[in-house]
Amino acid sequence: MDDSRPVSGNGPAGNTKKIVDAFLTAIEAGVPQEEAGRQAAEANIDMLTTLVAERILAKTDAAVASRHTRQAQIAQRWGTALDTYYMVTQGAAELGALIAEPNLHL
Repeated sequence: MDDSRPVSGNGPAGNTKKIVDAFLTAIEAGVPQEEAGRQAAEANIDMLTTLVAERILAKTDAAVASRHTRQAQIAQRWGTALDTYYMVTQGAAELGALIAEPNLHL
């Protein structure tokens, strides 16, 4: 793998390079390797968490629109049948509740 490619920007590769550079600078400045590694790991976790959250948020609007479209398609195709089914089940539940009453004389 060629590591000579320039890495810039605020994308994952650019941020990773900044984290690695900060780690190396800390080591050169005398920070214990374990502490520098902990700081680098925390920075990497923060970067990845932010990246994942941004990607999820970017897809949210499309997912909601897709769900609304699908719900409209289902309602158009099956709306009347589902409404009828709901009314029959509600009626059956009410009838069952009436029959279950102990003081009911039919």
